[in-house]
Amino acid sequence: PEDKIVAIDVVTNKVVAEVLVGKNPEGIAVTPGAVWVSNHRAGSISRIDPATNRVETTIDLQRHGYPASAKPHHAVVEPDGGHWYATLIGAGKVLKFDRDNRVVDSASLEVPGLMALHPTRDLLVVARSMSAVNPPRRLALLRRSDMKVLDEVDIFFPRPHAIATNGDYAYVASLGVNQLASVSLDSGTVQLVDVDGPQHTLTQFALSPDRRWLVVTASSSGRILV
Repeated sequence: PEDKIVAIDVVTNKVVAEVLVGKNPEGIAVTPGAVWVSNHRAGSISRIDPATNRVETTIDLQRHGYPASAKPHHAVVEPDGGHWYATLIGAGKVLKFDRDNRVVDSASLEVPGLMALHPTRDLLVVARSMSAVNPPRRLALLRRSDMKVLDEVDIFFPRPHAIATNGDYAYVASLGVNQLASVSLDSGTVQLVDVDGPQHTLTQFALSPDRRWLVVTASSSGRILV
């Protein structure tokens, strides 16, 4: 409610900074040189200097021609920092920015949500927004170099949201049912996995550095599943 994000020291688990950003901050992307925060209700994206924990730039999406209701949701950054990407739920767009925060390309996609960069290939994997009433049951594959939508893979379960990729597979989980899926990025084959327990609302993934373990937050059951 205070429109802040919190920086926590992962060694001591203590809060080391609170940074005031725009309304309803959601997706965060972290690189050694910057932190990007999507301000869902403000229609803006904040860039924070991690050395000072201060907002150094605010990208107002209306100045780029998008409506106040664009609803930016998530950002991801190329490893070299040359380009970064943002999803706009309300505008149905995935934007590509250069390092000077200029929009250089975009793709049209119905209610895009979380994204994952393929570690070696020219791919951006995009799931769907959690705020949509009935989002497509499909995972989108975009070519990052020209932002062409290459494919949309049917996932079969409702509300695909959490997303991650280890290079060979993309992993996606449902907000609506206790299922996740692994999708072969070569063949498009989808394998569904049932998750035991109460209604979980599987929300966001993280992969371990060795890519052996997949962790997912479960917002309804209040659990972290490995």
